[in-house]
Amino acid sequence: MSTESDREVIDRIIADSRASLHTSFPARVLAYDVNAQTVDVRPALLREVPSDDPELPWGFERLPDLLNVQMMWPRAGGFVITFPLAVGDWVLVLCAEQSTNLWRTRAQAPSHPGLVDPHGLNGCVCLPGWFPDREKLSGVSTTDLVVGKDDGSSAIAIKPDGTIQIGDVMATPVALAELVDKAIAAALVGHSHASFGGAGAILPPYTPLSTGAQKVRAT
Repeated sequence: MSTESDREVIDRIIADSRASLHTSFPARVLAYDVNAQTVDVRPALLREVPSDDPELPWGFERLPDLLNVQMMWPRAGGFVITFPLAVGDWVLVLCAEQSTNLWRTRAQAPSHPGLVDPHGLNGCVCLPGWFPDREKLSGVSTTDLVVGKDDGSSAIAIKPDGTIQIGDVMATPVALAELVDKAIAAALVGHSHASFGGAGAILPPYTPLSTGAQKVRAT
């Protein structure tokens, strides 16, 4: 009957520890709870685990689906950036140094981890946007802050000089409705009826109509 050497025992302990040590990995969204701000995800990478086969000391297995993982939107100073999250989107899963379950529910700091699980799967959060190369963005600006559709079909860009552009480079300047309406009214008041209908023409009183856009507001 053979027994493991001290070196083999140590290697086994290290291997077992590595198999349960998690840092970060991509995952795919299975479900999104907008009210709870949590997602169910399926990890995209296989986990390396020790094997009893001396010829193949390491094997691979799937990580379990992770449920109710906290979604971490960019948020600070009373502001937040959110956008729709769809089933099938890719996210980055970050594994905390310890379980964050008690901190999440009690919002106390410093917080006891509750469940001792260093770098485990009980303290995960998700960040949106870690997509594979085959789904990478194209036409990314090197100068502008851009918010829009990832296929480039619509966007809002803030230029380095402060100009805000809605749409493509051929977009025309946008006027403020209040100023345009006042300019039209002033122009009409400055002309006589004769200018429009000839001498003695009787025109109905001018009723201003708003020239404002239905979906764009500015000051």
